[in-house]
Amino acid sequence: MKGKRFGSTLEGKLVVITGASKGIGKGLAEIIALEGARVAIAARDIDALEQVAAGIIEMGGANAKPSSLT
Repeated sequence: MKGKRFGSTLEGKLVVITGASKGIGKGLAEIIALEGARVAIAARDIDALEQVAAGIIEMGGANAKPSSLT
């Protein structure tokens, strides 16, 4: 479900989030994607990132691209 926490300011934007495999980074990635932004997520744990990306897409969020920091 898309929200309106940030108005339309994130719609169609690309947001890069590091540390997105858990905690605050994961939460931000999910919220920002649901607001209509495309998210590029990065962290050391690529397996966890792939799960986060799949969850974002499943929730109806914008496209998520995982990338390892190692």
